[in-house]
Amino acid sequence: RHEPLGAERLGQLVRDFSAGMLTAARRLGTRTGGLHAALASEPGDPAFAPEPITAADVAQWAARIASDLALTLEALGTRLADLPPPVRACAKAMLADPSGLRASLGGLEALAAEGCHKIRVHGDYHLGQTLRTDDDFVIVDFEGEPARPLAERRAKHCALRDVAGIVRSLDYAAATALAGEAEVGAAGGIWRRLAADAFLEGYLAEVARAPVRLVPASRAALARALTPFALAKALYEVRYEIDHRPAWVAIPLRGLHRLRAGGGEA
Repeated sequence: RHEPLGAERLGQLVRDFSAGMLTAARRLGTRTGGLHAALASEPGDPAFAPEPITAADVAQWAARIASDLALTLEALGTRLADLPPPVRACAKAMLADPSGLRASLGGLEALAAEGCHKIRVHGDYHLGQTLRTDDDFVIVDFEGEPARPLAERRAKHCALRDVAGIVRSLDYAAATALAGEAEVGAAGGIWRRLAADAFLEGYLAEVARAPVRLVPASRAALARALTPFALAKALYEVRYEIDHRPAWVAIPLRGLHRLRAGGGEA
């Protein structure tokens, strides 16, 4: 065994070790921004023409996420006894006070206030929907979430829905690759934040080229608007893991816990 590393030293080690992966995450952000810019570039086709996000859109999306939250809490309560003991305690805390999660829905208001537009999006975007080449990425599988009706999959939405999918996918990558003792888990948390920041850096630089505004201009407003979509993705993941991989439900639950604590990240 070695002496525990300090936070600064551990952070530097993660940065050094992950330099290539962080470059790849930034490149994936660039590709994703290019995808959204392309999807916003057909004003003559009604099926693809970008449309301003309205207060009605914001209310509809917030209501949908609030409904998903209620559905997820019900599923957690019903299946509590099936969860592994360490996970059960986290789930109980979530059930006891979900107010922090509900509070995050207010971040959507910036989308209409800042003149953002809705477009056709990928709709089921995560790392598994990308193919890594030597120095780039190819994005695949544009059918959307198969369980949703076709009309819903084709509906225009905020581009941050796709962004949240990758942010949550990076959390899964860190949680599965860097699981173990406390120091390893801490390294995973650092990597997750660095990878998400690199992805967003590449994304924002490229999506700025879109013919219309797709995301809020400031990083603070962007973070607030991204949070509800990350919440929606994590809620879906909790329900999926409860039904298929109960031992994995700890991953999205930890994301929900960070949101609930007001960390602004999932």
